[in-house]
Amino acid sequence: MTTKGLKKSQQQLKEISQVNMEQAIVKGLEILKQYSMQNAPVKTGFLRDSHEIVGTELRVNAEYAAAVEYGTVNMAAQPYLRPALDEHQDEISKAIQEDIQRQIRGIL
Repeated sequence: MTTKGLKKSQQQLKEISQVNMEQAIVKGLEILKQYSMQNAPVKTGFLRDSHEIVGTELRVNAEYAAAVEYGTVNMAAQPYLRPALDEHQDEISKAIQEDIQRQIRGIL
């Protein structure tokens, strides 16, 4: 590789390092949120509506969210989040990858 080619490759790597990974992860989280909300059992709608994305986390803010997901000694589990991830992990990964690729195309 010539010095000119090496410099160009170094510049491209520097530019690619500017990819906003948080933005890409949020694209995947939006899909997970959608399916988790669809799966959530609805009595009042509070559990379903308490989903939010904060930074790079999907939070389910209802106080009883974990009890519904995992169950308790007095209540059977009604998983909504884990099935959303298990059933749609390929779609979630694809959304993240596509956003990263879109960003790279915009940079180079």
